[in-house]
Amino acid sequence: MAKQVEMAARISATLAAEMESQKQKAQRQHKLEDRRAEALKAQERRDALQRQLDALRQTVAVDAKSDWSRILSDTVAFAESKKPADEVSHALYKQGVQATAYARTVLNSLQPKHPVRPDQRTTLQLG
Repeated sequence: MAKQVEMAARISATLAAEMESQKQKAQRQHKLEDRRAEALKAQERRDALQRQLDALRQTVAVDAKSDWSRILSDTVAFAESKKPADEVSHALYKQGVQATAYARTVLNSLQPKHPVRPDQRTTLQLG
């Protein structure tokens, strides 16, 4: 009888160990499936984000053609920055009268194209 009890205890222990092993195997399988599902969801999120970024890139894409004549020409601001006083001064210099009282009078009488900003005003008289 003792042998039967001992054998039953061994069988019971073996069954318990086998059941524990199956339980652990099922838990590992469940964790693996969870990881796969999370990885799939993460990949789907990355793909959705990539599609959104591609759509955004298409909406803000630059659609400009190369125009070398426009690139190499003067800008509007540069053309406007050529002041009449500079042109007159250059003409006076060419004639050799830039240091005369006449040149000072002519240059002082010229008005700027745009009104002078208050921070650019000066009380100094040049000439």
